Amino acid sequence: MASRDLDAEFVRSESLFIRLMEKHRTGRKKFLLHRLTVIGRLSCGAADRRTVGGPSERLRFLIKGFRVSLQSRPRPEKFSFKITSGVCCVSDHYERLILSLQRIRAGEDVTGLLLLYPQHVLLVIECSTEALLSVLQDLRHMEENSGPILEPRILLVSHDLPSRLFQLWSYKLLDESDSQRTLVSDEQSPERLVRDTLHQILRLGRHLLNKTQQITGSKVIPDGVLKEASDAVPPQAAVSRLLQMEALLSPARYISTYHSPLHHRLDSESVWPAVEHLQIV
Repeated sequence: MASRDLDAEFVRSESLFIRLMEKHRTGRKKFLLHRLTVIGRLSCGAADRRTVGGPSERLRFLIKGFRVSLQSRPRPEKFSFKITSGVCCVSDHYERLILSLQRIRAGEDVTGLLLLYPQHVLLVIECSTEALLSVLQDLRHMEENSGPILEPRILLVSHDLPSRLFQLWSYKLLDESDSQRTLVSDEQSPERLVRDTLHQILRLGRHLLNKTQQITGSKVIPDGVLKEASDAVPPQAAVSRLLQMEALLSPARYISTYHSPLHHRLDSESVWPAVEHLQIV
C-alpha cells in the first residue's frame, strides 16, 4: 500500500517539463530522422544542367510490387528507379523521387537541399530510415548506369536527429560567381576541408530555416535569400577536392556495409552446435 502511495505521489510531482519531454519522445517513435549529405559530379555541362543527358533521356520511376496500406510497411528493396528516354532534370528527378516516397510512406516527410554547381552537385536529404535506404539505392543505380549524377560519394550520414534543419525541399542552380565566393586553400588538410564544408552546410541550413516564409511556395531558393548567406555556400572547388578523397564511400559500398553483420564469426568459433551431424562410431 505504501508503494502505491509513493507511486501516486511521484506522478503528482512530475513537472510540466517532464510531461512534455515524454510526449515528445512518444511522438518521435513514429520514425527515426536521418540526414544524408552526398556530393557528386554532373554528367552534363553548365549549359544543360537542368536537362541532363540531352533530349534523348527521360526519367521514369518504376515502383514494383507495392500495395500500400495503413497497416503494412513496404520494404525499401521493392523500390526500382530506371532512367530511360526523354528529358531528365536533376531537380525534377529528386522532386519526383520525394513525391513517390511520401506517397508510399504517408506522414514521413522528405526534405532537404540540392545545390547544382556548373559541374558538381551537393545533396542534403532528411528522411526516415526506409526513405534513406531508397535514396541510397537510387544513387547506386545512377552510378552503375551513368545517370545524372556521376561518382556520388557520401560525405556524412547523421542518425536519429532531434529535429529537422531543412523544413522544405528546395534547390538552387549556382553559377561560377556563386560557387567561388569562398576561397579554398590547396594546403587545407582533408579533415579540415570536410569539417569546414559540413559547417557551411549547417550554417546554410540554419539561414534557410530562418527564411522559411520567404521560400515557402517555391522549390527554387530566391537569389536574395542566398546572397545574405553567400559565405555559407560550399564552393565548387571544395566539392571537387572532396570527390578525390578515397575515404568517402560510394552508395554501393555504404549499402554493402549497412547490410553486413557487425561481428564476423571465425571458423574457430563454430564449436557448438555442430554444423554437421556427428557420426557416432
